[in-house]
Amino acid sequence: DAMIAPWVIKGAMDGPALAAYVEKVLAPELDPGTVVVLDTLATHRNKDAEAALRAHGCWFLYLPPYSPDLNPIEQAFSKLKAHLRRIGARTFSGLFNAIDPKSPAISAKARQASQRGLDRIRFSDLQSQLCDKLICANKNANFGEDKTMKKALAVSILALTASGSLAQDMLPQAKSDWYIAGQATVDAMLARQPNTNTAKNVILMIADGNGVGTNYATRMFDGQQKGGFGDENVLSYEAFPYLALVKTYNINASTPDSAPTAASMNTGVKQRFNLLNLGENAITEDCSTEAGNELTTFAEIVSEAGKSVGIVSTARLTHATPAAVYAKTAYRNWEDAVPEECTTSRDIATQLFDSMQAGVIDFAMGGGRRHFAPDGAALDEGGKGRRKDGRDLIAEAQAAGAQYAWNTETAMALNLDGSTPVLALLEDSHMKYEADRDDADEPSLVDMTKMAIEYLSKNEGGYFLEIEAGRVDHANHDGNLARTVRDGVAFAEAVAMADEMTDDADTLIIVTADHDHAISFNGYCGRGTPITGLCMGVDNEGIGHNGEPVLASDGRPYTVAGYLNGAGSVLREDMNWAGVRPNLTQEEAMDIDYVQQALIPRSSETHSPVDVAIYAKGPWAHLFDGTIEQNVIFHVMHHAVSAN
Repeated sequence: DAMIAPWVIKGAMDGPALAAYVEKVLAPELDPGTVVVLDTLATHRNKDAEAALRAHGCWFLYLPPYSPDLNPIEQAFSKLKAHLRRIGARTFSGLFNAIDPKSPAISAKARQASQRGLDRIRFSDLQSQLCDKLICANKNANFGEDKTMKKALAVSILALTASGSLAQDMLPQAKSDWYIAGQATVDAMLARQPNTNTAKNVILMIADGNGVGTNYATRMFDGQQKGGFGDENVLSYEAFPYLALVKTYNINASTPDSAPTAASMNTGVKQRFNLLNLGENAITEDCSTEAGNELTTFAEIVSEAGKSVGIVSTARLTHATPAAVYAKTAYRNWEDAVPEECTTSRDIATQLFDSMQAGVIDFAMGGGRRHFAPDGAALDEGGKGRRKDGRDLIAEAQAAGAQYAWNTETAMALNLDGSTPVLALLEDSHMKYEADRDDADEPSLVDMTKMAIEYLSKNEGGYFLEIEAGRVDHANHDGNLARTVRDGVAFAEAVAMADEMTDDADTLIIVTADHDHAISFNGYCGRGTPITGLCMGVDNEGIGHNGEPVLASDGRPYTVAGYLNGAGSVLREDMNWAGVRPNLTQEEAMDIDYVQQALIPRSSETHSPVDVAIYAKGPWAHLFDGTIEQNVIFHVMHHAVSAN
């Protein structure tokens, strides 16, 4: 029942002229659903013309050129065929393969092929519906002098597209929720437009160790906590429009360390294992190689440009990932002291203090109180300082005009008008895992994110904020999935808060991990199997699992998730490094303190060299595409703030 109208634009037009004609003249005359053929090089899309047609509910299709002085038709046809497959249209190669631009019999061949195609898809009656406006957008595109052939050729392409569209609607699966959701996803992708504004603000959010596997476990846990199976759940950042895979290796290590991975994001170059913001000629734990190898950080660049800079972390502020924003050191563990011979080097806590004094860092909130206080000095909540040089950096910061907070109450009392620097050290070491956190003692990562953005937003020139969920990594190292996923969910909620408080028009939000972990997933588990529990069997008749634990060859159940190495190894030294797996119950497996079974025995589970994902939205987020090196993240951020 479709009415097909082949519209044609006479004469050659350049891109802008064609787009203007389509938008102002052609599109308003078209009925929704009309198929428009753009006869142009298949390799040159006219996105403005496409957008105008799409806005009027019309289809568009590129027809490859037929002039011998243009690209060979075989090349163009391969692109067209791929396009037809994407929109679900059926193709018949005879129509195109029969056409040879150099053949004197082109008209007859094309007409015959066209008729065969029309007959095949039962649209031969449409020949009577041709209008007189036949064309070519390319003045050199001659397919022969026979007007009947031109009409048949044009209507064939249009019928082909319409046929595919109608065929999709008539497919037996067309009413399935999966099918409808799939088409809606494609429609959303088609409507996506790159944001090329200059970024006023950049927020880099790092869930330390949140590789693809850990992220999957977090998604499942979050979804199951909300009452679903878990698979269908979407974490806040997973809805971001742009993503890529990131290669995380260091200059001298395939399996990376957190310091150089985070530092590569902050400087634009890859670095050596255990170093922070030093060039490739620096050597780990050799302070004599620091001088002359210091790199300029993104924080320094944007601060010089008048932006504010903030750091939020659930780890110590002197730990690898947050320290990558400001520190330059030959060893990431020099948090409160350097070797005696390193007389010109500064420990990491001192470098944070100095960066705040210099006006580079304006807001710092996380753990690590002990590294800022003199050795043995009593601290809030009962801890003791560790600094051997006797300096009290907390008192010095306050004396210099900084605000200080050490728990939830004092953090909530901070003045967030942006007028004075903020140093909040909310724990002696790392902040507590989300599963163990008390609101009265520590603010949540969501609260910390909210405070940071409220403070930094007071700068009309914009800001750079790095937010780290550091304890996702630590729980993975412990082999404790139950705590890992709870910190992962807290991170996803912090991303949602950052997204809610900012505007896509001027704020680039990047969500990623610094590296992966050696986590693995076992068996053929039915849907809804608790991600932190035993693998349950597939129900062949229902959707949810069958409630029966799947047994391994040793006759014992196993958990959905495990680790390739770690403290949960089933191999024991007292058994000559042999082992027997315990006969786990669901209650034991889902206990908050349960350590997942592992293979290789290690006191702490290791990182993994596997790529991590990156999700982004806002100005220039579309540059994250494909598989990239980790240091490219800096270059996208730098381009975003300096574009235009």
